[in-house]
Amino acid sequence: MRTTITIDDKMFEELMNLVGTSSKTRAVNEAVREYIRRERLRRFKSLRGKLEVATNEEIEAPQLERARRLGGEHR
Repeated sequence: MRTTITIDDKMFEELMNLVGTSSKTRAVNEAVREYIRRERLRRFKSLRGKLEVATNEEIEAPQLERARRLGGEHR
């Protein structure tokens, strides 16, 4: 998508240096990608202590029990 925006020249130069590119498009895409990554991580971290997460053992227990029952039927 093409978009026209105005960005401070000095800030844009610093961004391109930090990204390590002379491509304005690559610099902006990398900055947006990094912002999205950080914001998702921040939101995920904000859920700490608010979600109940099952352990691997709790998730796998019904599958193991079913496999045991099926294994017993085939013997």
